[in-house]
Formats: sequence, structure tokens, C-alpha cells
Amino acid sequence: RGEKFAIDRSDWTTLDNISQMYDIIYDEMIDAKIAEKINKPCFMNEKGKVVEECDRFGKEVDTILTHPEYCLFANETGCNTSMKKDGHVAGTRYITKKGTQAQRMASTSEGRFTVLPFLSANGQPVCCVMIFQSNYEEPKLLFQEWWYYDRDINQSPPTLR
Repeated sequence: RGEKFAIDRSDWTTLDNISQMYDIIYDEMIDAKIAEKINKPCFMNEKGKVVEECDRFGKEVDTILTHPEYCLFANETGCNTSMKKDGHVAGTRYITKKGTQAQRMASTSEGRFTVLPFLSANGQPVCCVMIFQSNYEEPKLLFQEWWYYDRDINQSPPTLR
């Protein structure tokens, strides 16, 4: 499947624009004291080890993240509980009688929500935010006790702290 994007995306995704964005972000990280400029720029490999230029991964590095636990990343994912028009089931194929379709139970009620998992730059999960769409002016969602619990996801199964 192809991905639709703005026709002018290729106009602004230039090396100069991306470099400018990184420079601004690195300046903010330095101001926040979670990163430092290094005296002599160097090359690094995929694991963050200093290497010769021939073994490099990416561009020359001039800023080092000193406190990755304070640098957060989020990845927004929008979802809908309705599976009515979702013909894809993780690539699964079903065998049926010729001329018929596989009948699978699926939710048809609309329930849009957004999930924002937050990770620190050291790879540790920080929190997960869920935003539910509502047609009400004031949310009528009743939060139960378990929404407030601090869960330790490093335990199997996750336990309450």
C-alpha cells in the first residue's frame, strides 16, 4: 500500500531544513542541560561508539546527550474501535466455500482514541497517554480506581507499586 502525503512534502524535506531542525533541537537540549557540545566532532556507529569515518553511521556528531533519561519521545497513533471497513487482519487469509466470504465478528461501534506512548532516550518507558474522543461538551467517562494506579511494567505480569 502507498502512503498519501502532501504534494509539497518533498519541497521542505531537504537536508538543509532537516539540519536546521536538528541544530535548533540540539541548542534546546544544551540549554536544558541534558546535552553538551563536544570539542572535536566525531563519527559514531549504530551503537553510539566513536569510530573512524569509514565505519560511521550517519553524519558527524558534535553534540552528546548526557542525560538521556530526561529526553522524551512520543509517537502518536490514532485508532478506531470500529472494524467494519477493516478487511485486513494482520495479513491473515481464511479459507471459505467458493463464492462466499469469511464471516468474522467485529465491533461496528465508532470509538476513536489516540495513544501516546512516551519513552526516554535511554529506551525506558515513561508513561502512556490515551485520549478518547467524545461528542459531549463535558466528558461523561467515569474513571475507575485502576486508571490511577502506578503500574510497574517491568514485572511480569505488571504489578501495582
